[in-house]
Amino acid sequence: MFGQTDNPTDQFSKFWSDAMSRMAGTSAPNPFQNSNEDVVKQMRQAFFDSWAKSCEEFMGSETFLKAMKKSMDDGLVFKQQVNEFMTKALHGASMPSRQDMNSVLEALRSMESRVLESVEEVTRRVVAVEQRVASVESAKGSPSGQQRASASGKGKAG
Repeated sequence: MFGQTDNPTDQFSKFWSDAMSRMAGTSAPNPFQNSNEDVVKQMRQAFFDSWAKSCEEFMGSETFLKAMKKSMDDGLVFKQQVNEFMTKALHGASMPSRQDMNSVLEALRSMESRVLESVEEVTRRVVAVEQRVASVESAKGSPSGQQRASASGKGKAG
């Protein structure tokens, strides 16, 4: 309904005429019954139903969707302009900008990963050397193990 006309006055008058017609459809209070609260509830419900219907129609309209898209696009452009202004202002004051800090952080992360890779490679090499030494010792009959056994045997016999 709202997409058919771009006149906000027509939309406003349609909403209120719809709300009033729904509220007029509610029954008048009966003096012999204590139903004033029911009538108020019915009128409030009619108003809210009319309002919800009106809002749903408006938010689904092409006009509203175009306005939202334009607003979001303008917001992104504004954010980019503010970022550019702040970068120029910070550089003018010989201070680092967010982009400068991000590039420093990227460089640090890159260095960290390279150092960790180097440490892991050194660790692998040390483990490989330890395994070779252990295999050579076990192949020779573990001379260090024999020396320990003979040393401990001398202490018991003596």
